Amino acid sequence: MVKSEGLLPNNAIYQQQDERTIRWDLAEPENLQSTCEDFSKGLVMISLFNQQVPDILFDISDNEMVAKKQLISQQQAYNVMVNGEFSTYNPLQKGDTLTITNVRLTYTYDTKGYYQPVYVFTCNVNDSDYIIEVLISAIQ
Repeated sequence: MVKSEGLLPNNAIYQQQDERTIRWDLAEPENLQSTCEDFSKGLVMISLFNQQVPDILFDISDNEMVAKKQLISQQQAYNVMVNGEFSTYNPLQKGDTLTITNVRLTYTYDTKGYYQPVYVFTCNVNDSDYIIEVLISAIQ
């Protein structure tokens, strides 16, 4: 019924969470870096409790391609990090040591609602128990 009413795009993937909750996740393009088209991301979840009115979560965002930008390399993003040109939720202290454990290119929304490419560096701060993610803009 949800699909037939046009509430879901064709790439929605159905799954049952438990006896009372069903959801559809939208499949994102495999390689956003080479995708030059509009796309949607998110999910729709419906929970039924005691045959009452269902609880519906509709969390789908539509993303429109507005421009193609040249991306910086992973090495350039690393250099930005080494120069300390980033901020963290909890400010680092003088003498803190960052150990990078992973880096990946992904996308996130900026403050104006644009979906922007970023390099995400997963780091340990001083020891392996304190993990942070540092986002560096991938746009040149």
